[in-house]
Amino acid sequence: MLLYLTSLLLILIVAPVISLSSMSIPMSHRLPSLSPHLRRLYLVRHGEVIPPGGVHGVHYGDMDVPLSPLGKLEASAAAKFLEGYGMRRVVSSPLSRAVYGAERIREGRGGMEGGTRTLPGFSELKRGAWRGQTKESIGTELYEAFNRAEPGTTPEGGESLNDIRERVLEARDEVLGMLEE
Repeated sequence: MLLYLTSLLLILIVAPVISLSSMSIPMSHRLPSLSPHLRRLYLVRHGEVIPPGGVHGVHYGDMDVPLSPLGKLEASAAAKFLEGYGMRRVVSSPLSRAVYGAERIREGRGGMEGGTRTLPGFSELKRGAWRGQTKESIGTELYEAFNRAEPGTTPEGGESLNDIRERVLEARDEVLGMLEE
């Protein structure tokens, strides 16, 4: 679960409780109703990016790399998929690849609160000295030890999996606090 969280560049969409029976959402995509005091968060990952040097398999982490043309289409497809779901606001990582998707989701929606809010806590893992390197150049053993969250395996200038977990959970708590405003 932790690795899944760290691989997500989060775009959080905070939705009020709504009745889905009156919406034009196919039955296969409908979600169960929630109690009036609950809210639903939709998590959307950014689309495909153009990695540093155009080489796939290179780690970029929190570098602000652009979306590829396919990645832009993926963001538009995610926005289209979410059209039928009621939303109050959109919260995103400050990285342009996430903001692009968040803005596609916001387009054409009335009644949303403010603009896209960016939270640094949702930025991708800080790779430090591993930026621009492949798993092989880092070393398979070291890379796998890092993914097991073993002490002493965090790259210089980077952050550990425990660090990103704490950062993302703090940002999540900030979003949940917005629901009470």
